Order: sequence, then structure tokens, then C-alpha cells
Amino acid sequence: MSTSIEKTGTENKSQTFFQHNLSLVDVILRYAVLMIIVIIGGALGSIPIMLLGMPFFWTAIMGWCPVFYALGINHHTAKNGMS
Repeated sequence: MSTSIEKTGTENKSQTFFQHNLSLVDVILRYAVLMIIVIIGGALGSIPIMLLGMPFFWTAIMGWCPVFYALGINHHTAKNGMS
């Protein structure tokens, strides 16, 4: 009993849409920027400034940047330590 799963064009597009496009260096730099923004916001006692670090956190955690995707930039390679 074998079951075959057919992939449609929409599934393929969604997989390419959220494929990693950040290198390990990009992720580390985003975490550094995140920490700087959060520390400055914490020192000033400003939660809105601290929240400016959230996009850096989400892009670093996902390994995917929508700006890089829109510009067609892809720094991700299998040899840079990220899968």
C-alpha cells in the first residue's frame, strides 16, 4: 500500500518563499544589533525603543529576511553552518 503525494505549484512557491536566505554571519550581526537596541532601550527605560529590536530577532531566528527576498539577495549556503 503506497501513497503518493503530488506537489502543486502553490506548495513549491511557499517553500521557496520561506527558504533561508541569511548566512550565519548575517544572523550573528542581527543578534548583535538586537542586543544593542534592547540595551539602549533598557538604559533609557523605553519599551518602544526596545520593541524596535523585534524584527531583528524574528529574521535572525527564522534565517529568512523579507527585504533580502524582495531584493533577490541570498547569502545562505549549506557550508556556512546553517541547515
